[in-house]
Formats: sequence, structure tokens, C-alpha cells
Amino acid sequence: MAGIAKQAAVVSLSRFANFGLVLISPIVLVRLLSVGEFGRYREFLVYSSVLVTIAPFNIPNCLLFFVPANPARSWQYVRQAVQLTALTSFAVVLCVVIADLATGGAVIGKYLWPVAMYVLVFTNIDFWEYLWLATQRPIAVFGYTSGRLVSRMLVVITLAYFFHQVKIVLWGLIALESVRLVASAVAWKLAAPKAGTPTPEPGDWRRMLHFCLPIGGSNLLSMTNRYAASIFIAKAMGPVALAHYTIGTYVEPIIIVLRNSLSEVLLPAIVNRGSRSRGEAVTLWQRGTVIAAILLLPIGCLIERYADTLIVTLFSSTYQAAVPVLRIFLIVLIRECFDFPMALKAINRTRYFLYGDVAAIAVNLALLVAFVPIWGLVGVTAAYVISIWLQGLYLGWCTIRFYDIPVRKFIPWAEMCKVALAAVLPLAVTYGAYLTDHFKLFGVILGSMLYMLAYALLLRLFHVREAHILFERVRGRLATYMPTLRA
Repeated sequence: MAGIAKQAAVVSLSRFANFGLVLISPIVLVRLLSVGEFGRYREFLVYSSVLVTIAPFNIPNCLLFFVPANPARSWQYVRQAVQLTALTSFAVVLCVVIADLATGGAVIGKYLWPVAMYVLVFTNIDFWEYLWLATQRPIAVFGYTSGRLVSRMLVVITLAYFFHQVKIVLWGLIALESVRLVASAVAWKLAAPKAGTPTPEPGDWRRMLHFCLPIGGSNLLSMTNRYAASIFIAKAMGPVALAHYTIGTYVEPIIIVLRNSLSEVLLPAIVNRGSRSRGEAVTLWQRGTVIAAILLLPIGCLIERYADTLIVTLFSSTYQAAVPVLRIFLIVLIRECFDFPMALKAINRTRYFLYGDVAAIAVNLALLVAFVPIWGLVGVTAAYVISIWLQGLYLGWCTIRFYDIPVRKFIPWAEMCKVALAAVLPLAVTYGAYLTDHFKLFGVILGSMLYMLAYALLLRLFHVREAHILFERVRGRLATYMPTLRA
């Protein structure tokens, strides 16, 4: 478990790099672009983010399942994944272009061709992260995504600083991803075995499609549900409202990074252990759930506590309307601690994702109609949060049914309650507004340090096993480096 935790930590850092454009650039861009221009930039990202998730149909992710199961055929699976990704990405982009032209620009509008080109160069020949994760090379993942972060950040911020025009920024991103595509193709050619890639065995394509298609369909529906609010706001409420909603859901990449990093590291291990014993796989999933709670819950508590100061300080008072959106959106964080999709992937029950996503979209759209006229942006956020929770309850029910374990035994309730208490109780040390009133953002940092110290002490006091393993590992590393430091 310690090795998995180390990999998860490295991959989490790499995922933060991969989401760096979303996490860091708004802080800079809101100062380089007007609210309207920033909203238009976010509108492009909404369309492109939906399509770059749908277009590959989650096919590269299948390497996390197939490569650990048969390492000798790794490059064959890579070739199949690349071929399928090219097919699905071109099909998705073609359908979007036809739909937009047929409706006179009602689907995407003026961003059609930049979005189409960006999606194609972004999604193709982009299998490296999953291949390296499947072969337990998290440092390579970190290097790849960090390099991607640095280059994208430099392009976006430099072009925004000199030109202040979203159009130029977008074409700069397209040029950058085109260079990455060519470099990735060359690297693939050099890295593949000299003897050539094995040919697919009978049933290989069927097994890959059986695994990928339900997950890809689920991704399509999930992204539709996730971005339904943004698309609705862009079309009905305008770029300023979209800018406020974007900042209010600013925490979403943090949730995705931490949860998905742990999931992608755990999935190959759960697949391997599940082949020996279903009980071992369940135990590993439970420990991963506790680790996810240890990482996510304190983040949620701190952001909830300092939401107003963070929004106003980082993005200026013009984004004050994003504060209630942020506080409601944080409820999603609790749901994300329980990664039922990973448990279903481990036993190849992926088609049930589709049912949950269909229900989530239906609920979200119905609640949007009911809530938006009353509460505006807050209603949009509440509709999404409720739909995600209902989807989670359904997937949890499916998981428990297929593993044939009662819910009281499948979910580690005792450990989760300990982590929840350890996350909530230290909020008492942040009570009052003295630090934020006098020191602003530095006061948030001081309060967060006090909170995290109390949180760590409570985790140790409550004897949370996963936290104890983490503390012992950190102490061991410090003991190793101390003689070097003294020298």
C-alpha cells in the first residue's frame, strides 16, 4: 500500500500540472482580460473540454486494465488504442461540424473551427500517461504533464499579455498541441519494439470494445451533465455569468486531480488482486476510499471556511457572486470520496455507468428548469450537485450488488467517520475573522496551517490506519535525510 500511496502522490502532482492551465491561468487572465473576454475564453474551453473528453471515448484509459493483465502485448494494446481514438475523435468532430453548420451555428458558433482543430490535435496519439501508469512509471507521467503545463501556461499568458485578444490565444494553443502531436508520433515510433508490434489475437478487439464503449458512452453523458450548466449559462445568461460560474466551480479540477490520480494508480492493483481474491480487491478499494477522504475533506473544509477571502483576493471583488456557487459546489467533494466507478471497472461492469449518467442528466435538466428562475447561478449549481449525488447512490447500489457484500461491510464507515470528525473539528481553531481582516490571504495561509496541524493530530489520535502509514513514511524519509542535512 505504501508503494501505491507514493505513486498516487506523484500522479496527483502530475495531474495538478495537467490541470494547471485551469487552476492557475484564471488568476492571471482575469487581470489581463476583461470580464467579457475572460468569459469568451471560458466559453471556448467549455466546448473544447467537453469534446476532448468525449472524442477519445476514454479508450486510452483501457491500457490501465489490459496492460497489467498481459504486459507482453502492451504495444499491441497501444496501437489498438491509438487507432480507435483516431476513429472516434474524427467521428465526433465531424458530427459536431455537421450539426453546427446545419443549425446555423447554434451548437458552437464562432468557435467551431478552432474547437474542431484543437480537439483533433489534443486527443490523438496521447496514450503515454496511461501506459506509464499501467507499467508503474509515475515519474515519467510527472515529467510529461509538467512539460505540458509549462508550455501551455507560457503560450496562454504570453499571448494574453501582449495581444489581449482571445482569438490569438486560442490559435496559439492549437499550434502548441500540433507540435505535441508530431513529437508524440516520433516518440512512439522510437519507443516501439524494433521487432514490431504483435498482431491482435482473436477476441482482442472485441474485449477492448466491450471495455471501452460503455465507459466512453458514460463519459459522453457525464461530460454532458457536467457542462450542461456552463453551456446553458453561456447561451442563456451571457459571458459575464459564465465567468462567475467558472470561478465558483474553480475547485472542480482539484477534486478531479486527487480522486482520479488515486483511482488510476489503484485500478491496475485492484485488477491484479481481484484475479486472486475478490476480498483483497475490496480491501484495497476501501483503503483507497479512506485515503481519498483524508485528501479531499480537509480541502473542502478550508475552502468552505475561507471562500469569500479566497475569491475576492485571488480574482477581485468583481467575482463576489461566485462565492455562494463555490460553497454549494463543495458538497460534490463528499460524494467524490467514494469511487464506485473504479470498483465496477475492476470487474468489467462498465455498462452500468451509462444508466447512472442518463438518470443524472435527466435530473440535472429538470432541476435546471425548476431552480434557475428562482435562484439563478446558485440554482444551476444546486441542480448539478443533486444529480451527481443521485448518480453516486445508484452506482453504489450496483457495486454492492455485484460484489455481493452488504453496504455496512463494503464501505469503511468507522474509518470514514473518524476522518470526517478529524476534518470538521479543527475548524474551531479558525473561528473569527481576525486573521483574514488584518492579513487577508496571508491570514488564510496562517489559519490553514493551524487547521492542518490540528487535523494531523486528530487523525493520529483517532488511530486512522492509512494516516498512520503516511506519517510513518514521512518520518522514515526525514530520518533518512537528517544525517545528510547534518553533514
